[in-house]
Amino acid sequence: MRRQFQLIGLGLTMGAVAMGSAWGQEEAGSVTRGVKVFEVPRAVSEIDIDGELNEPAWQDAAVIRLDYEWFPGNNSQPPVETEGLVTYDDSWLYVAFRAHDPEPRRVRAHLMARDEINTFVQDDHVTIMLDTFNDERRAFQFRVNPLGVQADAIFSEVDGIEDWSWDMIWASAGKITNDGYVVEISFPFD
Repeated sequence: MRRQFQLIGLGLTMGAVAMGSAWGQEEAGSVTRGVKVFEVPRAVSEIDIDGELNEPAWQDAAVIRLDYEWFPGNNSQPPVETEGLVTYDDSWLYVAFRAHDPEPRRVRAHLMARDEINTFVQDDHVTIMLDTFNDERRAFQFRVNPLGVQADAIFSEVDGIEDWSWDMIWASAGKITNDGYVVEISFPFD
């Protein structure tokens, strides 16, 4: 079964946001209507959400370099390199991040309850927004810190809100590494 989906935003909150899409057969990294288009390959192996990108599926995943940060900067060049990886199988959409940092001891990460957004935003974290409405105004927002702590919300540019009371069942794990940190995420299709 072939799944098609559009990734409106992959982002590193302290680092970057990339625009990408998985529609059709466009060449990886090509630009359509000002949006970079990536072919997202099907996972070649099972993936265990454990914060380690050691499964063969990650070797073949689409790699999206995150060239812009949107917080604290505003579409500016990030101070560190971050890349997103994307793949899928019949049941799951998988997203991972490699957030490189030359000083991994300075990575900010705390254990906390889910959606404690006032504390959460003080940590380094990555964000993905899934625009399932395809209107570039509303999206499901998912954030994960380097320890795998989750925050999720419904984002509406139209209403000017992030509704943190919304919770989806999804999986995440994160680990601080010698090179920065890694986050691994899975979203169910059903």
